[in-house]
Amino acid sequence: MTKTTALLLALLLPAIGLAEDRPAPVTTDPGIPAGIVHLSHSVAPYTVALLDKITLKKSDGTTSVVAVSQEGKLDLDDSTSIAAVGLSADALASAVAKASKGTKVVHIEEFHTPRITVLGEVFHQIHAEMTEGPMRALDAIAAANGFTSIANTRRVKLIRENAGVTDIYELDLKSVLRGLDAGQNILLQPGDVLTVPKNFL
Repeated sequence: MTKTTALLLALLLPAIGLAEDRPAPVTTDPGIPAGIVHLSHSVAPYTVALLDKITLKKSDGTTSVVAVSQEGKLDLDDSTSIAAVGLSADALASAVAKASKGTKVVHIEEFHTPRITVLGEVFHQIHAEMTEGPMRALDAIAAANGFTSIANTRRVKLIRENAGVTDIYELDLKSVLRGLDAGQNILLQPGDVLTVPKNFL
């Protein structure tokens, strides 16, 4: 074995055969049923914006969901509010704890306009308004006038972002169309993006 071959093996062997052993990213998103492939999970810095919803837990165990006002304030109780817009998650938690002893920030839900986006191999790439109630993945595809003839309907990507957290899922919508797995036809949330890849086979 030459030095070059040995070096190549040293670089490649850790990656060969181990991909299947790597655990899939874990999601706690209640909107994603079991059986959906979770491709990736990433976290980026995020600062609180207008109309974001903040879940608070008080010292007595009660929880409440409060939206950041148009003035950028977060009301902690009838007499206490703090400036929230522009704060990071950690800075918000510190500000809340300082202003209201024992109160903790449990969750930040980023505000999204009520629409979804459909891109890729559909007849019309669109922003679809969610004005007529809940929308599932195939409803969004139908709003885009359906798949093109070269669409890979087994590997439709769902990109879901919230407060700096991005998760990418893979939906097998072909199985839904065949009546095999209705669970793949998930309910969409405001801000979701569906991308339909080409089928190269």
